[in-house]
Amino acid sequence: MPSEKERTVRLYRIISLIVAFSLVAISVLLLVLKKPANQSTINLVLVLTANALFSGAVTAIVFNSLSLRESDHQITLALERVLREVFLPLRSAVESIAVTGYRWNTHLTTPKASDPLPDYAVQLINFGYTRKTLPPDVRIVCLASMDDDALEPFQDPNRYLMRWQVEDNLDPSDTNVFTPLALKVDGQQIKPRIQRKELQGTVICEYQYHIPRELRHNERNRVEIAVLTRKYGADSTISVKTILFATVVDAEFYCTVDSSINCRRLSVAANTSGLGPRGELSTGVTYPAPHGAVAAHARFAYPLQAGTSVTFYIDRERSKAP
Repeated sequence: MPSEKERTVRLYRIISLIVAFSLVAISVLLLVLKKPANQSTINLVLVLTANALFSGAVTAIVFNSLSLRESDHQITLALERVLREVFLPLRSAVESIAVTGYRWNTHLTTPKASDPLPDYAVQLINFGYTRKTLPPDVRIVCLASMDDDALEPFQDPNRYLMRWQVEDNLDPSDTNVFTPLALKVDGQQIKPRIQRKELQGTVICEYQYHIPRELRHNERNRVEIAVLTRKYGADSTISVKTILFATVVDAEFYCTVDSSINCRRLSVAANTSGLGPRGELSTGVTYPAPHGAVAAHARFAYPLQAGTSVTFYIDRERSKAP
C-alpha cells in the first residue's frame, strides 16, 4: 500500500506530464497560427514562443522519465541493501540450525511370487542429511494409520528422524511391511531397540537408537537412513509422497521405478514453502531404456520450510482385458 507521500509524488508527476504534453500541443498550434510572410515580427515572436514551449515540454518529459528511472534505481539499491544487511544474516542463522545436503531416493519394484503381500509394491527408501548434533535418544516410528492426526505425538524433528505411515490393515512391526535397514551417524551404524505398542487404537512400532557420546561431540552429524517398506500397487496410479518436518537447505529428491511396475508415465509435483527469494528449481523425468527403469527428480537451490512436500505420480499401464 503506497504512502501518502508516494501518492502525492505520483500525482505531481502525472500533472507535470499532462502540462508538458499540453505545451507541445500549444507550440504546434502557434506554428500553425503564423501570420503571412509580410508580418515577420509577429511570426518571429510566434516561432520563438513555440520553440521555447516545445523545448521546455521536452525537457520536462525527459526529466520526469529520468526521475522515474532514478527512483527505480534507488529503490533497487535500497532493496539490495536490505537483503544484504537483513536477510542474508538471517538466512545464515537459519542455515546454521537447518538440515543441509538433503538427499532423498526411493525405488519401487514388484514383490516376488511368494510374497505374503502380493498387492503391495516393495519400496526402498534411502535418505541422508547433515544436521545439528543429535540428542542421546533418537527414533524411527511406523504407524498403522493414514490419519495425519495420528502423527501428532511424534512431531519433534529433533527426536524422531523418520515418521512413516502404512494402512491400518498392516502390522508396522512386520518386517515385510516396514524395516529400517540401516541408521548411520557420521558413517557409524547404530543398532536399534524395537518396541511395539498401541496408542489410542493405533498400532505403532518404534525403533529406538542410542547415539554414542563420541558422536555427539561433533558440532553437526551426517545422518543416513535406509528403509524397506510397502506401497499399495494394485491401482492404475501410485503416488509416493515425502514431507519435510524441518527447514532444509540444498534438497534433492529422486524416484526410480522398476520395469516390473509397468510404469507408463512418471511425474513429479512439489508443494514448496520457500524461505527468502526463490532460487533455481529443477524437476524432470527421464526414461533410461538401457536400465529398464523410469526416473524423475526434483532439486531445490533455495531453502525449504518445514511442511514442504514432494510427490511422485506413477501412472501404470492398464492390463488388457482377456
